[in-house]
Amino acid sequence: MTLAAPASDLDPVRLAMKRHSGMDLSGVKDQQLERRVSSFCRRKGIGSIAELVRAISGDSDLLAEFIDRLTINVTNLYRNPERWTHLEKSVLPELGPRPTIWSAGCSTGAETYSLAIAALRTGATPQVLGSDIDRASLDKARSGRYIADDVRELPKDIESRYFTHEGAVWAVKPEVARHVRFERRDLLNDRPPTGQFDLVACRNVVIYFTEEAKDRLHKTLAESLRPGGYLFVGNAERVNRPADSNLAPAGPQFYRKAE
Repeated sequence: MTLAAPASDLDPVRLAMKRHSGMDLSGVKDQQLERRVSSFCRRKGIGSIAELVRAISGDSDLLAEFIDRLTINVTNLYRNPERWTHLEKSVLPELGPRPTIWSAGCSTGAETYSLAIAALRTGATPQVLGSDIDRASLDKARSGRYIADDVRELPKDIESRYFTHEGAVWAVKPEVARHVRFERRDLLNDRPPTGQFDLVACRNVVIYFTEEAKDRLHKTLAESLRPGGYLFVGNAERVNRPADSNLAPAGPQFYRKAE
């Protein structure tokens, strides 16, 4: 299926997802939504938007598959290693011995565990929350089990120290997992977690959002930080007008909230 229709033709999909899953796609770019809808329809042999809406409205398993397709995100442990070096050397030491960390839009948890490991390597005792909208991704995250592609950027010393290698699977050790918990959360529509965080990481999540949705989310994330806390974004991302959210650049892909 190839969609060559006005963006308004995607409105029934947005409405069905809001009604049946609570998922609000209004902030997702039309082009991005069209690509993922088209890909899903081709794979499932669905020939029209109307047929897709009927299918996901009447089949909870298909709806779950569709959500998984819409929220799919490339993620791996210690993605972009140079950023993690900066995090360990320049950011985490400022956050105290018991930093609270939110991994927002955590997908299958690779970044959540990476944050916990980075904090442990500085001698801290972190509390790390990973959140995502997709239940299947969260189930995988809670398992703490990854394949070779997930660990391709993981430094060997970290791999041997914090993971067990079982055949084709790398499993997070309990000493890391005990510092991590996961919960389902819609970044664009749910209230942020209670409390203020020392560090919020939201990386490679907003690249498909509209500019309005990006600004709204970054403001929400900034509000969830304590004064002096840090926001960590993806390599291809930036915060528009950071001063509007009481943030200031603090190194590549890092922003600090004013004291």
